[in-house]
Amino acid sequence: MKKLFTLIIAALAYVGASAQETVEITLAHDFATYASEKGLDFSNVEGLKAYYAKSLQNGKTDEATILMTKIEQTPEEFGMVLVGKAGTTYTVPVIDNDEEISNLLQPSVGVTALQRIYGTSTNFLLTANEEGKPVFRMVSETGGDLPANHAWLAIPTKKITSTTSGAKLSIVFTDYNDEVTAIKGVSEVKDADDNWYNINGQKVVNPTKGLYIHNGKKVILK
Repeated sequence: MKKLFTLIIAALAYVGASAQETVEITLAHDFATYASEKGLDFSNVEGLKAYYAKSLQNGKTDEATILMTKIEQTPEEFGMVLVGKAGTTYTVPVIDNDEEISNLLQPSVGVTALQRIYGTSTNFLLTANEEGKPVFRMVSETGGDLPANHAWLAIPTKKITSTTSGAKLSIVFTDYNDEVTAIKGVSEVKDADDNWYNINGQKVVNPTKGLYIHNGKKVILK
């Protein structure tokens, strides 16, 4: 009996040690910013993708594009944009990850009193344009409180050419191989845009052979 009791205790201890901590995330829209105090693993979460703001392409606010790169495992206190289905709750495993990644998205793990300008940075919030596509819009002059578990975009003020109200930045989403998987609102301020862009969101005056974005669609020139 004593031996059996010991085996039962050992089994219970094993089950407890193997339990995976998770967080549940419900999207109010098909895209949303998110920030977690702990590292998260999106690699096996069906229907949900996480992206971080890798770089700014072209600082002009009427042409600038934020390059969003897909990430599967995020470090602690990390700002991201999630893309999934509105109204769906996703269960995401928690992991230990202290990796340092250069990211223009700043985490709001607690309520943050957000102003348009902090020091040398100008701040933007994720929103939708007139077509319902995601863009980053500059924080209003009055600012406001950003709730916990959200993120904002901080761009060095010297890298943008205008701080007028309503200024917007476009978003390009890429996967690991840098192939464009979605592009939202290249035209930003101008809804009609007949320009050509490469996969990094940069305008191309005379496109030759290759993959381009034209009028919001992928186009391959041969």
